[in-house]
Amino acid sequence: MPRWTQRPEDRPGEIIAAALALFAEKGFAATRVEEIAARAGLSKAGVYLYFPTKAEIFKATVRETILTTVSRLEAMAQAFDGSSEELLRRVITEMARMVGGSAAGAIPRIVLSEAGNFPDIAEFYVKEVVSRGLTVVSGIIARGQARGEFAADLGPLTPFIAIAPILTLSMWNHGLGRVLNRPLPTGMFAEDMFKVIGRGLRTEGGR
Repeated sequence: MPRWTQRPEDRPGEIIAAALALFAEKGFAATRVEEIAARAGLSKAGVYLYFPTKAEIFKATVRETILTTVSRLEAMAQAFDGSSEELLRRVITEMARMVGGSAAGAIPRIVLSEAGNFPDIAEFYVKEVVSRGLTVVSGIIARGQARGEFAADLGPLTPFIAIAPILTLSMWNHGLGRVLNRPLPTGMFAEDMFKVIGRGLRTEGGR
């Protein structure tokens, strides 16, 4: 369908899709609004009708991709009635799939590598993504401790440690792994990651 026949309400989604592809390919700083507009089939002025700055395009991209996964994980954690270990396994697997196997998975790498030059984006990402993700994982760990499934003496940094490998997956699959054509398989990564983390979380009786 020619771009000019698309409905106006479709255009933000087209801009976000174009921006995501370019951000994943080039990073935030190197991507120009003119390129986003061209890929979306719009003029630069047309893009600014929907998003006043490139930073706002980036934030919208995060909301439409990563935050949808975070919202799904929050709902899963609230509704799940199985073991805390299985819940954490599912959460980690979903995180790995999103980060390792989709263009949106490049976003954590972009934020980490460009945070110093774009603190506004870094602050947004920490507040909207990192904090919510840590809250989910912290809640699962507290749930497991309350049920006697996880050790009682886990330190306050355990939630950070539990999800830190996800950042490694993003850095590799959307950085060196892409350049070398050697991406890490996300399913295997999540499985091996949880073997290590799960053993560290269990009580002595569960080992």
